[in-house]
Amino acid sequence: MKKILKFLGIALFTVAINNTLIAQPLPGGGDPGGPGGDPIAGAPVGDGLLILGILAALYAGKKIYELYLENKLEKNEDKKEP
Repeated sequence: MKKILKFLGIALFTVAINNTLIAQPLPGGGDPGGPGGDPIAGAPVGDGLLILGILAALYAGKKIYELYLENKLEKNEDKKEP
């Protein structure tokens, strides 16, 4: 019986917390993408895409440099063997 009450208590607490965390409607009402919607609703995406692009280019450059060093070492080892 104690296990059932404990489970019901946790379930009730979880449902109560989840109901308070549900997103509220926009202050202007209506759909932000539809006609008459709030034009300032939503997050700006441009800066995040710029940062993502820079980080991707840096990562790709690092990988290319590592491949260059690996190939350079292999060529040096091939020259030493004969």
